[in-house]
Amino acid sequence: MGMSMDDGGAAQRQGFGEKEPRWDEKISWFQFPDDTSPYAYRLVAKPFYYGQHWLKTRKKDGTQGKPMAVLCRNYDSVSGKPAQNGCKVCEYLAEADKLLVKVAYKDRDESLKGITRRLVMASNAIVRDIQSAGPPANNTGKWTFVHPIKVPQGFADTIAEKQEKFNKVGGVMYGFSHKDHGRDLLISYNSASKEPAKMYQLDLGDKTALKPEELQHGSFLVDFLSHLVFPADSTIEQALQRFGYYEKLQSLAAGHNLQQVGQSAQAAPAAAPQAQAVAPGAFDDGGGLPASSAAPAPAVSQQPGVRLGIDPALETDVDMPQPAVAAPVAAPVTQPAVAAAAPVAAPVTQPAVAAAAPVAAPAPVAAAPVADLGSRIAAFAQLQNIPVRVSVSEHSDMRNYKSGMSVPQCFEKYDAQAKCKPCPIRLDCMMATP
Repeated sequence: MGMSMDDGGAAQRQGFGEKEPRWDEKISWFQFPDDTSPYAYRLVAKPFYYGQHWLKTRKKDGTQGKPMAVLCRNYDSVSGKPAQNGCKVCEYLAEADKLLVKVAYKDRDESLKGITRRLVMASNAIVRDIQSAGPPANNTGKWTFVHPIKVPQGFADTIAEKQEKFNKVGGVMYGFSHKDHGRDLLISYNSASKEPAKMYQLDLGDKTALKPEELQHGSFLVDFLSHLVFPADSTIEQALQRFGYYEKLQSLAAGHNLQQVGQSAQAAPAAAPQAQAVAPGAFDDGGGLPASSAAPAPAVSQQPGVRLGIDPALETDVDMPQPAVAAPVAAPVTQPAVAAAAPVAAPVTQPAVAAAAPVAAPAPVAAAPVADLGSRIAAFAQLQNIPVRVSVSEHSDMRNYKSGMSVPQCFEKYDAQAKCKPCPIRLDCMMATP
């Protein structure tokens, strides 16, 4: 069927600036009366749980906006257990945890503590006040006293604890939503409570088996799982970027690298009889990667094979090779060395050296050079008081450079021809093996 000239329609905006719909926008959640008074509810059907992060937002003028809820892919609502499904917020938290391994949770930035995954319990419930009022005179069959409710993890735990203690029949525990052995809940809500844990209060009502007329409202039950749609990864990454979370991660990484610089200088040996190769992870003694790992700590570490998938300007390449560093060599020993593997056929006729003979004090040894590229860049930027930013430039002629590295701000003006001669530590030199 062809189009006609009369098929007019308004143009609509596409793409940029268009928000994704909320997963639950078609669910009409019941709002608890916010007056501290208790109201009766009878949970029905199986409760549903989903994971959720809360991001702190900021407006264009820099002030704080309303918190933003983000569904967590790493919680399986079917099995009721954590999973590994590629949640971008969980990946972000994992990177922050690596950089804050020695910082207690209570001492961490509020923006990081706030995005920890929390569970939400959703359930269908008979609202007793609506049931008592009865249907309106003009009821068309769409009226019901069964409504969906949701409560935060803390209050859901309170319900579960009460259920285990006070809803047993013959030694068997039944859920408050059980058809025959359920129980009314008296819930009061106060959003103005200074203690979040006391916003919801719970008392137990009577045990109430569902009546036949109540069972007839089964068609109004909400299937929460059928509504559950996760936002696109790009949406979450853009939110993390827009609200300053990646800036926070870069700041933590820079501080972590500077800590490594100081610790590696302090840990330099007083003297070394022979040159020894330093393992790539030897400078990671400040809480980056575990000692068993052979991988060096990059500016922003990631799990092997996992990329944040963010805008290239924010990606950090963890495959960058790190050169091994040789420890300083002490003054040469004047005595002839004996080959360790040579078989001894007869006693050595040379006079033995007395074990207690005084040994000349070795010359002062300079601190071992820092080989980690991220640490060198961070130390240089701090010394020169130059801001660090993420570079999106491409320089194929530089061996270890990867687009997305944290570099001094002046590096954005780097020119392979000019060689940035005014810079006391040219970044192209920093790419060379010491």
